[in-house]
Amino acid sequence: MQHLRPKLEKRGWTYEEIRKIEESIKKGELKKNPAIRIADKFMFIVFFLIITLGNFLLVVSLIPILITFGTGITYMFLILVAITFGIIISILLNSFEFAKHHHYISIIGTILFSVFFLIFVNNFVTKIAGVIYKHRNPIFLIIAYAGAFITPYFLFKTYLFYKEKKKVLAKKIQ
Repeated sequence: MQHLRPKLEKRGWTYEEIRKIEESIKKGELKKNPAIRIADKFMFIVFFLIITLGNFLLVVSLIPILITFGTGITYMFLILVAITFGIIISILLNSFEFAKHHHYISIIGTILFSVFFLIFVNNFVTKIAGVIYKHRNPIFLIIAYAGAFITPYFLFKTYLFYKEKKKVLAKKIQ
């Protein structure tokens, strides 16, 4: 529904008309056929499983980097990968018409699984590399990955919020 407002504004609809349409759509979603609701939930669960699997594969693919490179390069590569994955997830989340709480579940769930996967990979790499790897703090790896992963989502949401706020203020001034 967030994509509907700009389109209607371009066509000259007033703020009140758009609000009424949005309310109408919300009422329609409450009256959805139960089969469609189940299909929506199934689609979200599949989406979340794909994100989790992708995140696992991403973290596992970092094993050679964690073993081979020094701390600085490892952090830079980890942050670059996390930002890229965060951008992809942000685009995917905003392209589907998921409810707002699904966005939060996806982001928080993905971060929690990332932490679990990074701990798993950290223990695995420590067993392989031994003393060489112990100079890196796994807590910092987790914080760097989670922070870099979530940043694109919040930047995109902040951008959309201020863009929407600016349009509403422009309408009120006219």
